[in-house]
Amino acid sequence: RVTGAKRFKYQHNDIESLRKQLPQATALAERCRELLSAHPAWQRRVLMLPLDQPPVKVLRGKCRWHVLMKLLVHPDAEAFAAEASAMAREESPGCEVYFEYNPINMM
Repeated sequence: RVTGAKRFKYQHNDIESLRKQLPQATALAERCRELLSAHPAWQRRVLMLPLDQPPVKVLRGKCRWHVLMKLLVHPDAEAFAAEASAMAREESPGCEVYFEYNPINMM
């Protein structure tokens, strides 16, 4: 059974630097992949983990990127989600990072 979507939402106030933000967003996706590589049991519960721009690239004056995740229902997936949530709480100068668990919409 699939739990639904999880995502990191990465927002930045500088609309002109949409391309400049890609390395920071890519680094976040890479940290997720490294975390999964370090925990093979978690990795078996992840169906997808792409970095992508949301359909609306700029919303309320903020540029956005997101890392989508589709996880199976399992305690291992919950452990990964808890670690991802902790990553989102880390300080990220110049941007906002959110971890959304089963977001209502993908905007």
